[in-house]
Amino acid sequence: MIVTKSLAGEIVIDSPWSNAAQIVQGVTYQAVSLANFGIVGNEHFRQDMGGVISWEQNIGPRDADTVYVRSHEYGVSETVMDFDPTSMKISFLYFGTRERLSVEDSDTGLVISSLPTGQSITFSGVGKADLIPGLIEFHHDQVIEDNLEFPFGFAQEDVTLVDRTMLLTPAGPAGATTDGFQTSTGNMTGISAETEDGSDPQTEDESDDGPSIGDDGGTTRELGADVDLVDVTWNWAHQFELLGFDPSQDQFDFNSLSSDNLSVAEVDGDLIFEVVKNGGNKITVRDVQAEDLTLANLKADEWNPILESDSIMIETLASLGFDPFA
Repeated sequence: MIVTKSLAGEIVIDSPWSNAAQIVQGVTYQAVSLANFGIVGNEHFRQDMGGVISWEQNIGPRDADTVYVRSHEYGVSETVMDFDPTSMKISFLYFGTRERLSVEDSDTGLVISSLPTGQSITFSGVGKADLIPGLIEFHHDQVIEDNLEFPFGFAQEDVTLVDRTMLLTPAGPAGATTDGFQTSTGNMTGISAETEDGSDPQTEDESDDGPSIGDDGGTTRELGADVDLVDVTWNWAHQFELLGFDPSQDQFDFNSLSSDNLSVAEVDGDLIFEVVKNGGNKITVRDVQAEDLTLANLKADEWNPILESDSIMIETLASLGFDPFA
């Protein structure tokens, strides 16, 4: 879930994936304090909620050379004139969600928008190719865990990470921590770092940080000889082919995904995991079928029932030849 703001300015507890929403009628963000939100168990929800409340209560920086992208305001579409991409910044400090971000060139300029609110900012006369990655600012988890830099076509190490600890943050469970203190300065040259042979380093990255970007605009990731953990999680519109998965040692981690959020199929001898209602987010596992896997290849958050014998995912895998008792 996320928090948004209705056309009347009311607080909305919203779903980024459907039209489900709870409107707190007649109550604005200015009328509440963090105590009204109680304990927020999910760290990303704490961060995103804090960004929205901080924006609404005018807490945090408002630098004149920075455009602050927001996602929570229904009915808000802005146009920025005279934006200088060589010196001005675009900040996601107050951005209130992690999915459904769109960054597109249009006839009128660069459009950054998000769903479900449809809120957008148009940078008149500016194209995506004009942007300098180091002048795009995020806080840590937006990039390192959720890849909000991906719609821009930038690498993680090229964008700038800024501190968010000055913002409001709802309370977490006892002992819980909230990221956002980690900072780094991005690439200010406008040219991504290259390997010595001139290739994009992302095309050769075989780490567990995520799939590597292919030259054709698609994505591939080839696993090595070491034990690999492959995340199957929310990552809007991200698609890649996974090569070299070894059923004798490698694992898929479904994290907090529920069976309702996941589609499993076999096509031409390949196993396909698709996160539904996530812009086509799909992993195609080459030359691996359900019958090749055991429960040892599957992992999820401890509380997540997706690996229980009666879950839809396990039953679907079983219908494809998977033996949950092997």
